[in-house]
Amino acid sequence: MQLPILGVLLLSSTALISLNASPVLAETPPPRVIASSSAITAASPVKSVSVLPDAAIRAVANAPRVITVTARPGTGIMLSSGKSVPIFTRASAKGFVVFRELTPGQTYLIQSMGKDSSRARISVTALTAMRAPTRLTATTTDQRTSIKLTWQYTPTRATGGTAVGFRLTATPLDSSFATITKDVRNVRSMVLTGLSPDARYTFTLTPRNSAGSGKSATATMNRTLAEIHGGNSTSTPTSLAPAADASLEPIKTPVSPNIAEVSTPADANPPAPPTPVPPTPATRTIYVCPDDFAETGDICTQTKAYTYSPVTETTPYTYSTESRYESCSGPDCPGSVYQDFGTDWSGTTCPRGGTMHDGKCLGWTNGNKWVNYQVKDAPPMGWHDDGSAFARVIQVKDAMPAGFADDGTNWIKSASKIARVVPA
Repeated sequence: MQLPILGVLLLSSTALISLNASPVLAETPPPRVIASSSAITAASPVKSVSVLPDAAIRAVANAPRVITVTARPGTGIMLSSGKSVPIFTRASAKGFVVFRELTPGQTYLIQSMGKDSSRARISVTALTAMRAPTRLTATTTDQRTSIKLTWQYTPTRATGGTAVGFRLTATPLDSSFATITKDVRNVRSMVLTGLSPDARYTFTLTPRNSAGSGKSATATMNRTLAEIHGGNSTSTPTSLAPAADASLEPIKTPVSPNIAEVSTPADANPPAPPTPVPPTPATRTIYVCPDDFAETGDICTQTKAYTYSPVTETTPYTYSTESRYESCSGPDCPGSVYQDFGTDWSGTTCPRGGTMHDGKCLGWTNGNKWVNYQVKDAPPMGWHDDGSAFARVIQVKDAMPAGFADDGTNWIKSASKIARVVPA
């Protein structure tokens, strides 16, 4: 049996963290330790700064983009990631070093050097502030004092991966009832028990990692469990429309009329039987995707294929050198000789070439030489010559439509399911 969804008010937000390339050093009081490493020469794990062996260190990602290292005062500390220049420093007089402005999701190697040349190493991943969970939903169970909560949250390396925990707080709207708190880790649903059937609660879900608590998501009941279940604690829970749509009222199960028997004297004519009243058609509330949306698991999605527009792309001409063996004459022409070609019988013309100078036909003989020319190359494959450059038309993906996201294959948009009343 599918359990109905309580009417809830959903609130969520996402924290955006800007990343800087170089870590920054600062000093703040040391936090609670969640990771430790002892020097190679130490016999057992250390328990306090005052008894730390030389080179022993502890480290924790205790705030967004921050790692705090605890060590003996004056211990040499080096932080490196393989992607930037290592940072060298020493533990303060209070026995700690704080590295700030780190890259979330990046694992840093922290090494120490003691006075006796012993070393310790520890790897710690810098974290970022956590965004709020999404789609926090409360549904009834078969018990009058419990509800089931589900939510969506995708852990990343930058938020702590599977080390992310959640704190759920059920706060009654009436302060005369008790507040209930429960912590869970690496789950996306839980059953919360111990609720009062006569109270309405606001459920607050807060993600947590070693760097602190993220932004919360909340959901508020619009009716008490007693109102939903009625007088019978094992009865099937009544479906509720989402609180965001006040036009949809809960469906009430029709009640058959009670017909009392009336005794009559033996000699009286029996009354005519009452006209049968047709039963009211039974209905139920289902949750379906809006029009043009397809159901994908617990959410509804709409996809659109990419569209493209033609864009002309140009590139300058390229040239190649071409050599040709050509006839020539003159001082720059190999094999050309300046000589007297001789005149005709009159001594005034140059029938065999040359130019008349002081009664002589003087000139250069013919020769040959290699001449280099710059010749424009043919257009590359897929290009053409537009008269000023090589050009081609390419298809460029259009801008993403409003309200959609790009999943790498299509444009996609998601939506919540909506309530719809149908025959039972």
